[in-house]
Amino acid sequence: MNGTVERQIPGYMLIPHDPDLDQQDHLPGVIVARKDVQNAESVFGLILSTNRAERSCVVSWFERTKDSVKNLGEEECLLFDIMPHPHYKRLFIGNYGVVLDQQHSSNDIRDVAFQVVADLANGKQRIRFLNGREEELWPFDILPIHFVDESLDSDSDESSTISENETLNDANKNGVTLKAIVEILERFGITDGDKDENAHHLAVEEAVKSFIKSYPELDDYSRKRSSNDPEARKTQVLFAGCVLEVFMTLFPGSLDIFVVFTVCTNLGI
Repeated sequence: MNGTVERQIPGYMLIPHDPDLDQQDHLPGVIVARKDVQNAESVFGLILSTNRAERSCVVSWFERTKDSVKNLGEEECLLFDIMPHPHYKRLFIGNYGVVLDQQHSSNDIRDVAFQVVADLANGKQRIRFLNGREEELWPFDILPIHFVDESLDSDSDESSTISENETLNDANKNGVTLKAIVEILERFGITDGDKDENAHHLAVEEAVKSFIKSYPELDDYSRKRSSNDPEARKTQVLFAGCVLEVFMTLFPGSLDIFVVFTVCTNLGI
């Protein structure tokens, strides 16, 4: 950090910073839970304002039930009594995600993929779908799409703090990283330094065949999207397959293959 001010940076190019509430990183908009909470998935809070001198903040508490979310009111809390929520986190404005529930069931990616456009005081975030429609969503309604650039690895900076390294590790564990995708490509013998073009094409063919065998739907989706362009179909299957391989280890059995494929191709991932 050298004091340089940068503007108009897309949110998805930033590494998330998990606040350390004991170090006064009590920021309005952070989702929190009580340290003695028994069921963090049911009750969560949103910091509305802070009092740095008193090491306290005003929190709006919510209770999540099966069919709704109830506002439990506001409370002034000491920072020592609360912590960042273990499950719910807000995406940075500008980040992409998908919503997967009964109300948003659609075969059109524009109806389920979105970009976060605003944080709201009611605990939700305003999002804009690719079809232009805007809606307010709770953090637990959002499946984030994280692409973290490994070149920003804080291990290379000797001045990095423990919390920064832990934050990066958490981000890498919970999202699709460039390193994870490269590792999958290397598993098939596909590397940036390929000098043998023939061997490279053969390796790509094998990887595509493997992904189609594991996820047959990819072949159907790519044919519908690029029926007259076999090279484009190959690329689509290759990268969607890599993303699926990573996602399936993070969220086994919980992803819609069509959504992953269309997000990858529509957003240019």
